[in-house]
Amino acid sequence: MNRSKKVLDISDKKQVFIDGLFLEKSFGVKLEVHQPVKTDEVAIQCDKPWEKSTGDSPWEARIAGYNSVLFDEKDQLYKMWYGLLSARPDGILGAMIAYAMSTDGVTWEKPLLGLDDGRFGEKTNIVMGAGASGEEYINDCHCMVFLDPKAEEAERYKMLTRPGEAYPELCIYASRDGLHWERKIEKVITYHKEFDKDGKHITADFDSDGNIINVRDFHLDSQNIIFWDDRIQKYVAYVRKNKQLATGQYRSIARAESDDLHSFPMVEAMEDVLEPDVLDSPVWDEASNREMAGSDLYTNATIKYDADNAYYMFPSIYYKYGPFMKGYAEESPMNAGPVDVGFAASRDGINWHRYDRRPFINLGFREDDDSASIYMVHGVVPGAEGKLYLYSLDTDNLHGANRGDKHQEKENRLVAKEAFLPEKNVFLIKRHEIREDGFISVRGDYTGGEFITPLLIFEGDRLSLNVDTSAVGMLRVEIQDEYGMAIEGYSLSDCHLIHTANQIKRVVQWNGSSDLSQLSGQVVKLRFTIRNADLYSFTFPKD
Repeated sequence: MNRSKKVLDISDKKQVFIDGLFLEKSFGVKLEVHQPVKTDEVAIQCDKPWEKSTGDSPWEARIAGYNSVLFDEKDQLYKMWYGLLSARPDGILGAMIAYAMSTDGVTWEKPLLGLDDGRFGEKTNIVMGAGASGEEYINDCHCMVFLDPKAEEAERYKMLTRPGEAYPELCIYASRDGLHWERKIEKVITYHKEFDKDGKHITADFDSDGNIINVRDFHLDSQNIIFWDDRIQKYVAYVRKNKQLATGQYRSIARAESDDLHSFPMVEAMEDVLEPDVLDSPVWDEASNREMAGSDLYTNATIKYDADNAYYMFPSIYYKYGPFMKGYAEESPMNAGPVDVGFAASRDGINWHRYDRRPFINLGFREDDDSASIYMVHGVVPGAEGKLYLYSLDTDNLHGANRGDKHQEKENRLVAKEAFLPEKNVFLIKRHEIREDGFISVRGDYTGGEFITPLLIFEGDRLSLNVDTSAVGMLRVEIQDEYGMAIEGYSLSDCHLIHTANQIKRVVQWNGSSDLSQLSGQVVKLRFTIRNADLYSFTFPKD
């Protein structure tokens, strides 16, 4: 054979299906994106005195859309940090970050820590703001926490947030326990700012009527993400990046990488990796005489998944009413609209696939808690055996619809006339479940299908599959040599039929044996035949 042909070295690493990499030849199969199961279980809600508005406050206390969860293997605890907008005793709305913990990811506890300045008259679970960690308040409740494997023990927790006086830059805080935080890096993410002759920061250009005609500000008022990427041995950042079209400002997602947390480029210099296009709620723009995107990509919730070369993103797809509802753009707030959770996957964190663009988590019915907007909590954590847990901020509020109105009273606005005001006015963090590796599968047709991988080398001693055949599906695997011929003893006819199987680690057998040690290190191909079943991942583990 031509040895110049690329051979994939997959070692004993788990392989998930991001694209067509493993489908070198195929028919009767397709990549299928799977939605998580809504448990409808409330993990976090505003049920403490300091999480509720006082009688004198005009503000509604709520959980913000920028929240973060992780599982700490060292402590064997699930930990969540959530943005909290709560009225201070003086009636002013303050943005803070609160903490909750769980032993199972299902039932959550808010420990009374006593880390704030006591303004609420009792101990709270606030860890940032209201005096906690030396901060008065947090801009926009920005909160993203990650475990830093390159840091010393005293700084293994890192938080990316925006303390009040640091607006609009992002800062890094560090902590040993995720409770006591110290600011370590100023302006870890920032952008070029322009100033007028009086030294005032210019955020936009306005017409004579006060309407924005050009956005200059690269807003970071979103949940921006940083984590250590062990694949490239660098820190990576995924941030909000504003752009301008004839139809107005829109939000996109940019990426950058750095050897350390001090050297990220400015937002303008970051690479655009995902942005809305004409398929995202197209709207006709008369000025340019063409269709343009009518939706934004807002928060991104990007993670590096625990598999070989796998990244997942859960972007907020923000449908702006302004371009679509007649007369709405002339009203305030002009940027109101519902928010979906989207899904994208990548092998390198740069090139992303959006598949069929269906919502990853659908909005609920009109009377449900999640009827208007859903924002993913950053983080995917291990759950009960064979499951992963995800969380989202669910609300019956439209994005931006609770802001002031310069023209009319709230109840007379178009948003009210169209019956889009909230039924319950709730903000809840809820839990969802998905099977391990269950984001994308290779789905075999009911009439049968198959695919053959490119040349690969593995290092394990058996083949383990994450597969679901349900009752009538079936799957077989053949191991071929580098010329595409079945290796003796490992043909389809030698393979034990996999059926009635919904298993995370189903070991394949040929002629009563699963031992592949004699093939380890050899160049081979895999041929999968799949009928009415889903294959989520495959691995060649070794003892």
